[in-house]
Amino acid sequence: RLQEQLRIVQPPMQIRLRRLPEPGEPDGEDRVFAQLPVLLGRSVVCDWQLDNGQISQFHARLYQVGNQVLMEDLWSTNGGAIIRDGSLVHRFQPRTGAEALKPQALPVRPRDLIYVATTRVVIEDIGTNVGAGASGGPRHPDPERQIV
Repeated sequence: RLQEQLRIVQPPMQIRLRRLPEPGEPDGEDRVFAQLPVLLGRSVVCDWQLDNGQISQFHARLYQVGNQVLMEDLWSTNGGAIIRDGSLVHRFQPRTGAEALKPQALPVRPRDLIYVATTRVVIEDIGTNVGAGASGGPRHPDPERQIV
């Protein structure tokens, strides 16, 4: 009972993402998701269906825990990465055996660049009311830089 009284309920978070253009593509794509979790992959049941043969059917998930948003690799074949301020924070590697049973999830923040296999996605904004406008903050410092 005391735990219930002390528990702080966080409001649901929204997220605005920008897929950077693939080579030879003129523009990327912006998406606002009204609530988390957001499932990324090639499957038609994903919240954002990404058309890239390197991406698994169910590749990654962005979800809320308290006031944080985490990116989780869903046992994808080609992994991914989180880049913050131009530096590699974490590379999600394909896993086998007992390692494959352990979840891999790390916090992400606005302006982080995430790789879903080779597809680059910038986290433009996270909050309770992100809307569809520009984030006002700087974009990733070098979106053309290939990490994976």
